[in-house]
Amino acid sequence: AKKKVNVIEDFRKLDEKQLVTKIADLRKELVEQHRANKAGELPSTAVITKIRKDIAKASTVLSEKSQAAPEAQKEQEK
Repeated sequence: AKKKVNVIEDFRKLDEKQLVTKIADLRKELVEQHRANKAGELPSTAVITKIRKDIAKASTVLSEKSQAAPEAQKEQEK
């Protein structure tokens, strides 16, 4: 049986700086895949959809972390 990969769990393990880097890398990869698709070198366009969804997931986790950070600072100031 194939092990199911949970992308969101992997993203949650990263800190904010790593997440920003990951999103940038995914966007570069997306551009590469679009270029390959235009050149007719892409056997399946599903890769593009997957990368777009991964970018969205990473962005969501990043916004969760950035919203949680100010709350944590408020708790420490009390």
